[in-house]
Amino acid sequence: MSDAHRALIDLREIVDAILYVNRAGIPWEYLPHDFPPYKTVYDCYAKREADGTTQQVHDLLRDKTRRAHGRNAGPPRQCWTRRA
Repeated sequence: MSDAHRALIDLREIVDAILYVNRAGIPWEYLPHDFPPYKTVYDCYAKREADGTTQQVHDLLRDKTRRAHGRNAGPPRQCWTRRA
């Protein structure tokens, strides 16, 4: 698919499709047809994953959520595990 055609697809639809795949736990190929073509959606996701955009978004949302709950931004310094 050309860059010009990709530009015609609404970015919000791409994000919604990525979130749908994540929530439903389905393969990209099973993305319902009311979303953009799965290859377009996957290409956009793979590009953002490769350039670190998805990690940046994750980090920003984590920090914002932690601050909203009165905690320090950033990941916790230690992780507690429960032994069985």
